This record gives sequence, C-alpha cells and structure tokens, in this order.
Amino acid sequence: MVEIIELAGGIGFGLFIGAFFGFVLSRGDLVMTGVGAVALTVAVVIYTFTLAQTGGLDAVEPNSH
Repeated sequence: MVEIIELAGGIGFGLFIGAFFGFVLSRGDLVMTGVGAVALTVAVVIYTFTLAQTGGLDAVEPNSH
C-alpha cells in the first residue's frame, strides 16, 4: 500500500514543479500555470500507484541475470 507521506510528497512535488514550468513556459499565463500543475500532479499520482509499486524503473541489481 502506498504510504500517505509518499503520496503527499508526490502531490506536492507535482503541484510545485508543474506550476513552475507551466508559468515559465507560458511566460506568466496563470491558466497555464494551473494546467501544468494539474498535469504533472496527475502524472506523479499515476506513477505512484503503478510503476513505483512494481519497481518498473528501478536500477538492475548486480548479478541478477
């Protein structure tokens, strides 16, 4: 099960970074700031419940093959 701290951290990360890049890339448009924040937050939450649970992007362990 996903820990609450991990989920809250992911949502906070998604909101902050998404808002930052939405604001910068749109050159100050507040609507795109919100769109960027929501889009990246959704991506982080989906990652948290899928690939983060399966270890899909983990590094390969030595001598695992």
